[in-house]
Amino acid sequence: MALTKSSNSWRNEETSATCAAVALAYASDTFNGEDLLDAKRILAAFAAGDLAWKKALEEVASREFADAETYLKWAQFRALFAKSLRKEDLRRLEDVATRKFLAAERACIRANKRLRFYKKHSSRENPIYRAILTDAAQFIASVIGHSVDDSVLEEVLDAARPGSGSCIGSSSPFKTSPAYKVCRTPLTISDSARSYGRLLVEGSPTWFRHVAEVDWSERRYRVNYQSTNFNRIAFVPKDSTTHRTIAVEPNLNMCLQLGVDTYFKRRLRRFGIDLSSQERNQRLARLASETWHLPDPYVTMDLAAASDSISIAVVERLLPDEWVWFLDDLRSPAYKIKGELHTYHKWSSMGNGYTFPLETLIFAGVLEGCQRYHARSQGTRDQKRAWSVYGDDLICRRSCAALVIEVLRYLGFRVNVDKTFIFGPFRESCGTDWWNGTLVTPQYLRGIERVRPTDIYRLLNRKVGGYNVRRLLLQAHQGQRILYGIESPILDASACLWLRRADLHRHPCFRWKSKHQSYYHEYAKFTPARERVGDSMGLVASLLGAGNLHLAGSLEAKLALRRRGFWSTSWRACS
Repeated sequence: MALTKSSNSWRNEETSATCAAVALAYASDTFNGEDLLDAKRILAAFAAGDLAWKKALEEVASREFADAETYLKWAQFRALFAKSLRKEDLRRLEDVATRKFLAAERACIRANKRLRFYKKHSSRENPIYRAILTDAAQFIASVIGHSVDDSVLEEVLDAARPGSGSCIGSSSPFKTSPAYKVCRTPLTISDSARSYGRLLVEGSPTWFRHVAEVDWSERRYRVNYQSTNFNRIAFVPKDSTTHRTIAVEPNLNMCLQLGVDTYFKRRLRRFGIDLSSQERNQRLARLASETWHLPDPYVTMDLAAASDSISIAVVERLLPDEWVWFLDDLRSPAYKIKGELHTYHKWSSMGNGYTFPLETLIFAGVLEGCQRYHARSQGTRDQKRAWSVYGDDLICRRSCAALVIEVLRYLGFRVNVDKTFIFGPFRESCGTDWWNGTLVTPQYLRGIERVRPTDIYRLLNRKVGGYNVRRLLLQAHQGQRILYGIESPILDASACLWLRRADLHRHPCFRWKSKHQSYYHEYAKFTPARERVGDSMGLVASLLGAGNLHLAGSLEAKLALRRRGFWSTSWRACS
């Protein structure tokens, strides 16, 4: 039970402590001798903006660690600063991301030429590749079906919906909820997808009502669709060495792509690939780390720039023709980056609504094809699924790993050697790191230059570092009120600083409420900023099931603004 009254006197503002300073304090707590000197040298290069720190850190990571504890020390050291961002580096990081994006485009050109040549001259293709890709195509067709008939199109249109992110036509990056997309965003769409867009908009009474210009006297209506045959490349934070590129799609293209996204996910779930949960990959990664010493354990693989490496020829080779034509109609054929317009050589990038399930589908097909070929080569008929996939996180048997890597390379994908683990006791997949069955996932500081109070609470609650880290963080917190509480499974570790339950009756931060016969404590929470909108727009938000709708009264409604809001505190019972 939580009290409704909250205080706005608490702010989650940046403190004086930088991520690099926290990492230095951690190194002083954790390392000594040569290890401490290595850590200081890495941080000195990082502070100077010298990318040599990354190579130096990779040299440390290549060492043979004796146990999980030793590995976690270095992993936690890296996690404290490697994904932090410095304001003076933003332009450089965008340039690095742009170069990587264009390099992926050039790689897709080569993959398109190679795959189209061998598709035309199949007798000259390596028979192993041909057999594996044939099995992969058969598996993919069994998952999504061989054709896009009326029932499939109806299911896609029923699942089509406005996304939560920005789109071409959005008036503000903060006003991107579904209701804004329906009522206040132009209907931008590519020419090839216009017919599907009309079925979507004009088949929805709610949407049609808000966009149609109706002439009742002549019984005619007009809907203004704006042709937009490109998407716009934008940048989002990734780590301290580069940004991530994403594509901002036209409004209706994104809606239709999300319909395909839902359809693919439903079909994949029938084959045991549940993209709503990472549990299977995480469980197999743990099993792989426990059984790494056996003759044929599971291995974990990760791909570099996977979504940017899906060439057009890969989709043409592996998906049924009708699906190729349909998906081609819904994608953006060109992109605009830094004001220049270019034609895509990849199929789609991150930002396209169906890219994630599409890449999962492609990699699942490759893994299944490799497993079938390996079974045939070994003279066995065991077709029990011995692989798992979630996006570009792949898991398979070690006996198949080399074959999988080779086929992926042939298709134009590159394995990320820093995140691929075939030998040894370490495995990583879907955000979890395992060392011989022990969880060794560190606590990250991401996308920030200076730590905030919520970061301080999380690091202290997870007991990251020792005396030097605790002293640095508490000194940085001076001038702001510290929030204390009791650990709870329903509260995030960054909500408050945990104390022992024995301190309930004597610590001044806990308040006894006789009415509820319980102690209460304050915790930090983020409240989205809201904009008052008209009745009509509030009704649309309700019909679309908007979870960010706030009804202030019978005649007005408020919609949350994306990424806009304020921090405050609320009270919660010490359960």
